[in-house]
Amino acid sequence: MGKGTEARRGLLRPGRPGRGIRAAGVPVVVLLFVNSALTAYFAVQRGVTDLREAGARILMGPGTWQPHEPHTGGRQLDTFPWELTLGEADRMSARGCAPTAATRTTAESL
Repeated sequence: MGKGTEARRGLLRPGRPGRGIRAAGVPVVVLLFVNSALTAYFAVQRGVTDLREAGARILMGPGTWQPHEPHTGGRQLDTFPWELTLGEADRMSARGCAPTAATRTTAESL
């Protein structure tokens, strides 16, 4: 199903500025599990930029979750901070999808 189909079905709704996007009424929070080499790839950068511009919260960067070095992902699995994503989704839901100050300042850089 393409983005146009999802939009027509009402699954994806762009948010108002500063309010985030929602998929089927749920705030969109993304915590990428990627290595630093992959984050340098233009398609990943473009995808992250597109999601941010649509209002998704990308939790990656200083103060959140840093991309790991290539070939070390297996050692990172036990420390992956699922609670960070779930906590941000809870905060966004409680605030009508408004970003937290911490998310705006620390998690919006790739």
